Amino acid sequence: MFAGAIDVPIYPTLTPAQVRYILKDSGARVLILANEKKFLQIREALSECPAVGATGIFEKTPGGTAPE
Repeated sequence: MFAGAIDVPIYPTLTPAQVRYILKDSGARVLILANEKKFLQIREALSECPAVGATGIFEKTPGGTAPE
């Protein structure tokens, strides 16, 4: 909050298309996900969200493919 950031919740039940719409409409620049499974589900949708410059994942799968 002190940095001027605004959180935009994305529920785990949303489809990749719905996530893409929210990210593009909100102008999100950073995405923080609970786990790599969700990242893999929305990875393709993220490719259409050029404003998202950084992605963080709390729980990574050992040997997974998520970005560092």
